Amino acid sequence: MPPSPTPGPALARLPAQSAASATPRRPDVDPATVEALKDTYKDRNVIYHLKAASTAQVLPFSTAMQAKRVAEIIDQTIRASLEQNNQPIESAIKQAADMVRALYAVGR
Repeated sequence: MPPSPTPGPALARLPAQSAASATPRRPDVDPATVEALKDTYKDRNVIYHLKAASTAQVLPFSTAMQAKRVAEIIDQTIRASLEQNNQPIESAIKQAADMVRALYAVGR
């Protein structure tokens, strides 16, 4: 039995794969989500919501920056609790969790 091919640079050079990898594809909207949206907003036309959902993209830079901020909040809050011994660690964790929730709630 011949060895199975392993993915590598040679496979990436195939014309079809190169074209597919070079063309970003946005995911389709899940049919169940469409129905749930229609049920939620029965009195409105949801086509614009669906179009926005099908073309929405997460910006990697903003996501990375927000993840960095979350790590800083957790680190600073817990470090302060441990170094200053001013509150139980459980309270520090709850405080950090509240701050992270507030960070994600902004703009909603």
